[in-house]
Amino acid sequence: MPQNKRKKDDPIEGSALPGWPGYRTRSNRSGLDPIDSRAEAGHIGGTLLHHLFTFQARTRNPIYILLMFIFGVIPFLTVVVFLIGELPGLNMDSLVPMIYLALVILIAGTVTINFLLSILEILGIIPAQRAEKSVRSKAKRREKKLPKHRKDHK
Repeated sequence: MPQNKRKKDDPIEGSALPGWPGYRTRSNRSGLDPIDSRAEAGHIGGTLLHHLFTFQARTRNPIYILLMFIFGVIPFLTVVVFLIGELPGLNMDSLVPMIYLALVILIAGTVTINFLLSILEILGIIPAQRAEKSVRSKAKRREKKLPKHRKDHK
């Protein structure tokens, strides 16, 4: 669709998709639709897990770093110390505690790695992560490009 025929209230590309932030509160909507609210919460949760498991959940906010330490490093170290101390006498008959421990190690371990990467980034040991390329920034960048002028026409 040509740009001049677009409506003024037409949403940006990213907010036109269900679940994306901004879709629930688009024009002429109250934002109270439970389906859209759950879709947006699911999208945000999926984005958080994606960043967590790809080790991109880095922050410079001291409150977030403290929470990452409390909910990531402390449980991870507790489970690791428990496993090292109890490994010779560990009862392998029950599968449920082993699955629980594996999940705690997996999730707390990823939070611990993201915590360490954030600290190393703050200290300047590793370079800062590049800014995220979102759909909106791509749309803005596309709008800023000027058309190429023909050299033979002035």
